[in-house]
Amino acid sequence: MTPPTVAQRYVDAVNSGRVGDLESIFAPDVVFRSSAVFIDGLDDVIDYFIEVVFLGQSALHLVEEFASPRGHVARIDVRSPLAADLPPLEIFVHFETDDNGLITRFDSFHRFDPSVEVDLF
Repeated sequence: MTPPTVAQRYVDAVNSGRVGDLESIFAPDVVFRSSAVFIDGLDDVIDYFIEVVFLGQSALHLVEEFASPRGHVARIDVRSPLAADLPPLEIFVHFETDDNGLITRFDSFHRFDPSVEVDLF
């Protein structure tokens, strides 16, 4: 059986809602960047997931993943029962890992599903 990819391990850890699962995939010096935040260090990354992702009851679904010598890129759909009337959020995540497979850096870029029309006015 093939071991799960870095993106699948990330999705599984987030969907579990358990801090220990997140701690098991990140390096102590992990860096997280998105359009909204820059977080440096495991404790602060874990706090972000507790306060934002877990609180928002986000459920992730891995759509596709690509590997390259510079890292892994994944397209992930995100849904939340707290935003059931909104289209799913589509995120693109670039992962870098250390020699042990722990995530040392991940950059997240997001957009709403372009196939769903949203009337904002």
